[in-house]
Amino acid sequence: EVTGYLSKLGQVPVDELRKMADEDITAIVPDSFKRAFAKAWEAYEATQEPQQIDIVIDKALFEELKSLVEEISDDLLQDYFDSLSDLTNIKTMIRLKYMDSDVRVLENALLPGGKLDSDFFLKQFTEQIQAIIDALMSSPYQKVVEEGLLRWVNTGSPALYERLADNYLLNLVRAGLYKPFGPEPVIGYLVAKEYETNVLRILLVGKINGISSEMIKERLRDVYV
Repeated sequence: EVTGYLSKLGQVPVDELRKMADEDITAIVPDSFKRAFAKAWEAYEATQEPQQIDIVIDKALFEELKSLVEEISDDLLQDYFDSLSDLTNIKTMIRLKYMDSDVRVLENALLPGGKLDSDFFLKQFTEQIQAIIDALMSSPYQKVVEEGLLRWVNTGSPALYERLADNYLLNLVRAGLYKPFGPEPVIGYLVAKEYETNVLRILLVGKINGISSEMIKERLRDVYV
């Protein structure tokens, strides 16, 4: 039963989402959700690749987030969203390079938003990893890409890059920790809770699968406080 895997914390009731999936025209769902669902289903039908569903839904999610961030108009939230988009796009670019994917696949997978535009990623896609690192050395993500991508190249694992990227994002929201007014403390709290959940997941999965303490520590993120 699919419903058992669906969260009830969203703004749209699960029953309405099921109606949409069943093509029930009475479903009370935002038009942007309906468009994303239709596009994801169309992409899957054309390719028979479940990954295409993730790509379409992720892009739709970031479009929704982009609109919300612009509406709220908060500098910290804008910086966090841009950095999240950039760091995710960097990871996507490197992963697709390792898969020998076509540049058109990258263009389709890039998320909206960020300080780095799509032209940057499309241009760097054909470059060597060191050239990509050099191109990002003047960006705010210097340490993340210099240490994380080099380790990725040497070990074949993105674990360090992912940890450094998460720590970078967490450090951004720490800036609002001591602000008594404004949305910054709330943003920090929500981000911190998400990261704490990720840490717990890493610990549990590591123990269940018998992963060594050293490998688990490599994957652990910082905490908010």
